[in-house]
Amino acid sequence: MRVEKKKEQPRPEKFIPEQPIGKVVILIALTVASSALFWLAWNNILTNGIDWGAGTSNILTVVSTLLAFCLMFSLLAISEVLITKKVYLLLMAVVAAGTVFIFFIPSLWSFIGFILVALSFLYWRREVRIDIETRSKFLPHRTIGAGLKFAVTLLLLAICLIYYSFMVCGKDAGGRLLDTAVNTGTQTVNKVLKFYYKDKYHSDQELDEFIISISGLEQARLEFETGFSEIDSAITEGISSAQDEVVAEARNDLLATFDITAEGNETMDNVIRRIVEKNVDKYVNPYKELIPALIALALFFTLNIFSFIYRELIKSFGYLIFHILIWLKFIKVKKVMVEAEKITL
Repeated sequence: MRVEKKKEQPRPEKFIPEQPIGKVVILIALTVASSALFWLAWNNILTNGIDWGAGTSNILTVVSTLLAFCLMFSLLAISEVLITKKVYLLLMAVVAAGTVFIFFIPSLWSFIGFILVALSFLYWRREVRIDIETRSKFLPHRTIGAGLKFAVTLLLLAICLIYYSFMVCGKDAGGRLLDTAVNTGTQTVNKVLKFYYKDKYHSDQELDEFIISISGLEQARLEFETGFSEIDSAITEGISSAQDEVVAEARNDLLATFDITAEGNETMDNVIRRIVEKNVDKYVNPYKELIPALIALALFFTLNIFSFIYRELIKSFGYLIFHILIWLKFIKVKKVMVEAEKITL
């Protein structure tokens, strides 16, 4: 048996370029800026909330936040590929993760979220470097995908912890949560009544007007019109007298049923809001300390269901950014000769 040394044909080098400090600083700055952009977008959603019935503006807010999330990961991946010095990568991970404190109040939960973000970045960096070392040719979409699923899961968990921190550490967090439940419930009931009663209902009509519109008294008055003014006046007077009694009785029954107080000239929106507030206070208020944790947990599972979309977008963005940097001559791929050993008989 003999060992022959043979030179292989040129092949792309494992992508480890030189480390000009200027380019390293630019990559770190872009990555940190993209991280800050994402946390700004996330803070904007949490602060202003989302009203899906408000048109395309809120949908665009959600989409822009998703794109900021994917851009952050894509730039992070490119930086992890190009920057080889561990100290630079550690600095980048800590600073990029630390941008969360620019937009969110420091607390135990947000600090745990910060640690998870940094761990996500560092774990992904290790997987990316392992993938680079084991490949003879750099494939952006494959290398970026190495360890991406777990890294994204860690970051989603961090996002939900920070959301939990935002709910429990904000000013009057419990009251804000109950207000959100009341607003959502009021809007939902208004939409249901509008759908059921159609033209007979609108949220700014008075309570007595609504009772009259659904009672059929106005329709009865129209049906009894004879065309003779004296007779019609007498009929209208009689119906009006009966109407006041019927409306008052119906109003009292309605208010007693829901155990609220309201005047006949109050708008339906106010009446429904009081009904919702009564039920929220009865059924939700006792558990308001537990609700933020349940909401954050539900958010994590919801976001994680769609993580395959984030991963594909991240890989696509990374592939695009990589080729843009090559086109700008910011990076380059070198070909090298490597010496290999082959064992023969």
